[in-house]
Amino acid sequence: MKKGAFLSILCLFICWLHAAGQSVFHVLEDSSRHLTPAAVLDAWHEGQFKPLPSSYLNPGYTKSHYWIAFSAPDVAFADSHLLVVDNPHINRLEWYTAGRNTMRRLALTGDYFLFGQRPVPNPAFVFRFNNGPGLYLLKIDKHHESLQAPLRIVNSVTFFAETERIALINGVLTGIVLLIVLFGAFLYANTLDAVYGWYALYVISTLGWIWSNSGLGFQHLWPDSVYFPSRSRVVFVLLNFIFTVQFLKVFTGLGQKAVVCGSHCCSPRASGLQCWALRSGPSIIGSIRRLRWYCCVHCRSFPLLPCC
Repeated sequence: MKKGAFLSILCLFICWLHAAGQSVFHVLEDSSRHLTPAAVLDAWHEGQFKPLPSSYLNPGYTKSHYWIAFSAPDVAFADSHLLVVDNPHINRLEWYTAGRNTMRRLALTGDYFLFGQRPVPNPAFVFRFNNGPGLYLLKIDKHHESLQAPLRIVNSVTFFAETERIALINGVLTGIVLLIVLFGAFLYANTLDAVYGWYALYVISTLGWIWSNSGLGFQHLWPDSVYFPSRSRVVFVLLNFIFTVQFLKVFTGLGQKAVVCGSHCCSPRASGLQCWALRSGPSIIGSIRRLRWYCCVHCRSFPLLPCC
């Protein structure tokens, strides 16, 4: 019984490894960065492309260009599916369809180009199989940077439904964060307390980094810029660091003069009630002690009073 169960688990594990080893994508690394589309097509016919495990291109820091090959099997598949590259921060992508001996470019996009050049308006890079069944190749260029490119083939109906759901969630969360920012700005306008102003700036810079990292900023805020998209995350990280330091500095009172409350020193942000408590505390404690002593002395005359 145990032996049969072990053999069954072993067979399932082998089948899983075989399925995981299969890949619909193939990749060719161009370390020279000078291969022409015709040379890449020749490399495909010569079998120089290698299977891409897990459909995830992750070379890390690279100096190369990469070519991804995929074959659309039939017309129905080409009309109903999309290629999605789930990384909105790739500098340059070229989408080709291959004939017998030639390649024709269908799209040129990336965060070095205007957002309007994307084949499908989406924070990720989405490509259609416009030429029907056949071989398609995608050139990915992010040399001298770290490259991660998760690839997936999805049904177009499913993808657009997922996009609408994600957009709704992003809208709700962004609205909540903006309410926090407006509330902080309102408190600052009414109290002129710098801690509320710095906190509002800290929150808005955090939101800016989230939008720039997800590609929403490029889609909705700076779609006509070719300079800022690839630098937006660095800008918002620096702003977030500055605003965080300023908020903590004001909140904790570092580097500010202490306020003297009678013979006691309070934090610069100490309230009048705190100062009064520090100034009056010893006298209140002394009064309580004297009351307890009075109770102990007169305990027999007033049996309801607590004794020490």
